[in-house]
Amino acid sequence: MEKRAIQCQRAFRNRRLPKPCTCDPERALAALRTKRTLINLKTGLFRPKPRGMKKKVQAIIFVLMGAFLLPSYGSAGENTAPEFLVFGRPLSQQAEHLSERNLLRYEAALAEFQHVDDCVTDSENQPRYATSLMRWNRLNTLEKVNVCVFLLASELNNHEQMLDWFNSNGFKAIIIEKPSSAMRIYKREGEGILISAGAPIRGPIRVGFLDRLLAHGVSVGVTFSADGEPLHVNTAVTRK
Repeated sequence: MEKRAIQCQRAFRNRRLPKPCTCDPERALAALRTKRTLINLKTGLFRPKPRGMKKKVQAIIFVLMGAFLLPSYGSAGENTAPEFLVFGRPLSQQAEHLSERNLLRYEAALAEFQHVDDCVTDSENQPRYATSLMRWNRLNTLEKVNVCVFLLASELNNHEQMLDWFNSNGFKAIIIEKPSSAMRIYKREGEGILISAGAPIRGPIRVGFLDRLLAHGVSVGVTFSADGEPLHVNTAVTRK
């Protein structure tokens, strides 16, 4: 059938359509084009460009992680953890705005530190987490620091206790009030509070060898809503 269609099409193009040929040349051409398109799809000649699909796939993965893997909101007594937020939104909703490297590191951090107790050492003093010490030797990436500080901030649920905790863990922390206009990026109404903490490069947070040579210090910022909800944690290495 295909051979006859090709013969009819060639004959039609050369204006030598034989009398016994009763095929419809236009229909034959359409059939041939459809078949060639299917062949191209099977052989991979027409493949969608991965540029736009990569971010969509990453977003789908983090949505599934949020549904099945990542911890849900709760209290320390229930051995559950609050949902990790980036700029006031779940990480799964921010996947398209982060690099692949950051996403992979956050995935590893959230898998390793699912509860604040995984981040801090045991403390018999009360209140428990306000006097705890971070397991800095386990936090070898800035993403792990962000996750653990966020989990701790969620348990404290108070920016003044967060300030005291930083100062007792080798940081120098201050309170910065954020106006309502600056809180729009976090999708929150009203004013907010930023706890800005800094430490020397040879302080508690582990950094790479080159950072110890070239950097000046490490800074951690924790943004709270007016009612004490942590919305974002950002850790950065400051250069000389």
